Amino acid sequence: LDFDRIRIQNAIHKAYQATRGQEETPLIEIIVDEVVVDLESAYLDGIPGVESIQDVVEKKIAEKGLFDVAKSYILYR
Repeated sequence: LDFDRIRIQNAIHKAYQATRGQEETPLIEIIVDEVVVDLESAYLDGIPGVESIQDVVEKKIAEKGLFDVAKSYILYR
């Protein structure tokens, strides 16, 4: 698929730092891995749009109970 894992990771990282002010690389990596798996399985025949990617990212952050980070991500996007 043609989406940029690093951009997704950076966006989550910025949202996390904005709300929690610290580094949490292992957790961010887990979230990014889950986002990539979901996108790869959901978009077998094409490239997801930016909105679709952002929706999956937002959902995965919230699933970890990081609602403040999800809110920050929504505002950042």
